[in-house]
Amino acid sequence: MYSSIKRKKCKCGCKKYPTLGCDGWSYSCAPKEIKLKYENRRKLQLRNRNARKNTQTKLRKDIYKNSEDKMKLELWFRYQMQVSQKVCENCGASLENLNNWGWKSSQHHVYEKGLFPSLMSHPKNHLTIGYYCSHSQIHTSVLNFSKMNIFTKAEKILLELFPLLTDEEKRKATKLYGEYINIKLINDNT
Repeated sequence: MYSSIKRKKCKCGCKKYPTLGCDGWSYSCAPKEIKLKYENRRKLQLRNRNARKNTQTKLRKDIYKNSEDKMKLELWFRYQMQVSQKVCENCGASLENLNNWGWKSSQHHVYEKGLFPSLMSHPKNHLTIGYYCSHSQIHTSVLNFSKMNIFTKAEKILLELFPLLTDEEKRKATKLYGEYINIKLINDNT
């Protein structure tokens, strides 16, 4: 079944189809005013897109304050990829078939590297969570994380590493995880 709607041609009468945003004209046939209006819109779109990209890049750079932190983080990933078994610690799924990127993405920081930079490269701040099976569930909310099979192991790591946090990070951790684990006892002892 074919549509009975006929596509219109350019307003000048040539056999070209109109360009979107050029008021029924093909860009090559459009008057100068319409071309200018179209180009200005396009420039604005590109400027906005580039501004968004620059903002995202700046945010990413803030996580790694300097190249030393970035290098420590890369070494952390390499170390964890070498010593970890290729099995998801939450569901037991095999991770043998993952490529290098997928395997690297399966290395999970218990204390998030962006929120707790002091533990970003600590060797015990680690769980192997399959990127394609369970990893996204952890990042939805702490409530979802607390319901996962791996949470008991994560809780032990959270409590063990809590004294190593800075005062500001301890406040963040208490606010984020305090409802799910008994951080208050540790907080009183430090």
